[in-house]
Amino acid sequence: MASRVRRLLDGLRGSSDLSDRMARALTQLGLVPHAQGVEFHGVSRGFEVVARVVSSGLFGVGRGLEVCVRGGSRAVGDVGATIPAALWINCPSPFLGPVVVGDDPFDAELAVFGDELVVVALMTASTRSLLFTSCRAWSLAVKAREVELVLGSCDPNTVEDAISAAVELADALSIQPKDVAHRLLENAVRDRLAPVRLRNLQLLLAHFPWTAEAMHASEAAIADPHPELRILGAISLGVKGLPTLLALLEHSRWPHSIRERALERLSRLAGELEPAARADLHAKISEVLETMFTVERDEPRTMALLALDRMGKRPDALRIVSAAREADAGSATQMLGTLRFTVDRIAEEELAGMALLSGPKLGSAALEALGRVGTVAIVPALRRLVEIGDTEVRREARRAIARIQAQVDRDAPGLLEIATEEPSGQLSQTDEAGALSPLDE
Repeated sequence: MASRVRRLLDGLRGSSDLSDRMARALTQLGLVPHAQGVEFHGVSRGFEVVARVVSSGLFGVGRGLEVCVRGGSRAVGDVGATIPAALWINCPSPFLGPVVVGDDPFDAELAVFGDELVVVALMTASTRSLLFTSCRAWSLAVKAREVELVLGSCDPNTVEDAISAAVELADALSIQPKDVAHRLLENAVRDRLAPVRLRNLQLLLAHFPWTAEAMHASEAAIADPHPELRILGAISLGVKGLPTLLALLEHSRWPHSIRERALERLSRLAGELEPAARADLHAKISEVLETMFTVERDEPRTMALLALDRMGKRPDALRIVSAAREADAGSATQMLGTLRFTVDRIAEEELAGMALLSGPKLGSAALEALGRVGTVAIVPALRRLVEIGDTEVRREARRAIARIQAQVDRDAPGLLEIATEEPSGQLSQTDEAGALSPLDE
């Protein structure tokens, strides 16, 4: 029992000595003692610094340190840069949810709340790194224009590091309102992480359009290796972004969604140009799309065909049908939907073959196309499908025959029966819905 008391007394004397040494360390940093030497006040880089020596550990014999840095940093112009009131880190805040900066590890580890525009502008690569380091070394919180660092166990050798870190953080988290656009520009151009660059560019273009910062960021973005930045920069540059948009559309290495956006923007810009410039742009777009349709597959090929169709430059029917044979059912249906006029005999036979040999969805699309643009020459093949096809093929083939007959009857009554050498009235037994009359059954 006596030995325990002696150890406790020794600890208390040691803690007193530690407090004295920490006080001397704080005084050497220029802080003035207050509240009986437990609290120390000072100024660093224009910030007010308050440090408190607190008890810690078993029986309070250890010593910890609380550092609070508040106020504005060095004055710049009429208004000094300050820690924003709308910035809260690692503590309960009045804001609904944390701000996403675009740095996944950072966003996962630190809860940063506040004005989205200001927070993203502040979170440079160096500031994020400093926050990471500080959070792992000390207990950190930022709220109401204050940076707070708490060290549960401290000694005189770490006092200076803690004070310096708190002041450095306060300085990094200070900003003037007029500097927000410039900070966003710097982050959009220089940050090593593409999602962070993109986040800053999006906010810069949304909140500061038509500014020099937005222009500079967009010009840098069109050379960025990340496709999302390229397309966003090109879109924001208007006519100046045309070469980049054409390049994004042309090269297959870019994601399909990016190429879609490039084509959409090119189409809109074309409508804003003078007739001569519009014609020139249309020619360039058509050339790129024709190449896409010829050499690519799947979604890009379908997109190219649909765009050529809208421009009135669709390929011939046989090329469309051949492309549809190589596509999945969804793309093939879209491709065959571009057939507008009577197709040639070979294309008709290809469609009939697709109807028989392909899956239900593609087969239905082929027969729908035949009913829409087929000629009387394909009716015998359709009749054959009615005889040998499965239930779905038979139904769609009957419907196609009915549509062809309806079209021919409008254009030249009686032609269909003569051309197909069928008894007069035979085809009329199939109605528009594809159902057979009792006679055909």
